[in-house]
Amino acid sequence: MADYLYCGTPDQVPAVQTQALLQGQHHAIWCPPHRLIPWHVTTQPANGDRVWLLWRSTRGAAPLLLGGGRIVMTPQGGVLWTNRTLPGVRPAAEALGYEGPANMAFLHLTGTVSPAQLAPVPNLGAFANGLNEASAAEVTVLGGVLVIP
Repeated sequence: MADYLYCGTPDQVPAVQTQALLQGQHHAIWCPPHRLIPWHVTTQPANGDRVWLLWRSTRGAAPLLLGGGRIVMTPQGGVLWTNRTLPGVRPAAEALGYEGPANMAFLHLTGTVSPAQLAPVPNLGAFANGLNEASAAEVTVLGGVLVIP
């Protein structure tokens, strides 16, 4: 199994709304398809892979850890869910301030957890906004702050 981190930014919505989508009934992370916004991965995410959700205000800022969980695949075997495959996720995202086409895409997670309070996570090193494959060092740091069962 692989491990991933997803870093949101204010280009989508603020940190609190990003976390609210994960903590809501759909347990989702807004995630455009890699053909629209490049993913920084060498392996395709699979069912049960861990994802930590981060958010940062600027590229150089220490990210906030918002939560995490394990990827759930669509019934068709894909990793991205839409309102068709996860009914109600798009209106829930729009209510939080997300904007996008009718087929907005999301990662859907199970076993979601969130930290007791939002705090910056130092020493993660450099990573891009969006979906990233987590390095062993990043997994050690993130797993020390928030365990994803």
